[in-house]
Amino acid sequence: MKTSIGSRPARLRLAAFLGAALGAAPALGATPVAIYPVQAPDLQPDERQDVEALLEVGLRAAAVRGVLEPRQPPLLTPSCGPAPADACLAGLARGGVVLAAKAKRRGDFMVVILAFVDGAGRRTKPGAFAADLTIQSARPVDQALYLLEFELERLAGPTPANPLAPATPADPPAPRPAVSLTAPAPSGAGPLVPPTPAAHVDRPAARPGRPGAWMEPTGKWTAAGGLVLLAGATVTGLLGKKITSDLNQKYAARALTTADASSYGRAHTYGVLTTALLAGGGLATVTGLSLWMAAPDEVEQGRLAPSIGVSGRF
Repeated sequence: MKTSIGSRPARLRLAAFLGAALGAAPALGATPVAIYPVQAPDLQPDERQDVEALLEVGLRAAAVRGVLEPRQPPLLTPSCGPAPADACLAGLARGGVVLAAKAKRRGDFMVVILAFVDGAGRRTKPGAFAADLTIQSARPVDQALYLLEFELERLAGPTPANPLAPATPADPPAPRPAVSLTAPAPSGAGPLVPPTPAAHVDRPAARPGRPGAWMEPTGKWTAAGGLVLLAGATVTGLLGKKITSDLNQKYAARALTTADASSYGRAHTYGVLTTALLAGGGLATVTGLSLWMAAPDEVEQGRLAPSIGVSGRF
């Protein structure tokens, strides 16, 4: 089957080729980056390949800053399975890092969550972006990778011990000298009785909070605020359109007067206000959705939902 240059996969392959041509010269001292296949169970295979191609184009665009350098080939084989562990991804780093990503569909957009895993199995804080595969812009990917570059610098400290290495037994502590609980009795007095120790009450340890628990409510409220701003932009846009339509009708009928000068000012104000509300609402909605999707789930934190089972013998 012949593929047209205007089709979505062909455009993504063309963008990847142009990105490779722009970032062909490796930067001195840059960190090599390989891309692990995207975890996207609810996407079609061609959609997952489009997301991986978009990540490759964004990575080559980010390589211009000299911090990251795509490995050749940039996309790895899924040797760690569909849900790779950080310890397995660490073995694929090869002196650099591995870019792990998850993609979820939210309406017409793809919300992608990114993180770097280094050779010691350490993972950066996640970043996220929302992309429309029909537009195929690498700018959201480049911005998300730019923020992850700062997180990558935090991992440049001392390398921790390998979690897969066997633990070395520590030397046993030196024995403490025995302490006598009785004292010599004074002359003419009976034996001393040691005091009864107070009962020890075990207090339950405080339950640690769920890391990243703030991200889900913050994302919801931010997205809700963005929708309110978009609704306000719709209202101001309709009002400005009505004023402009009335002025055009008066202009066509040659019925404009000096009193209509203020109407032109109000129409301009509504236009500026509509543009500002659209920009702020769109940014707040995308940011809120990204935080909401990046929030850790209950199952990921090790707290499974309670279940009830019934068994018997007949």
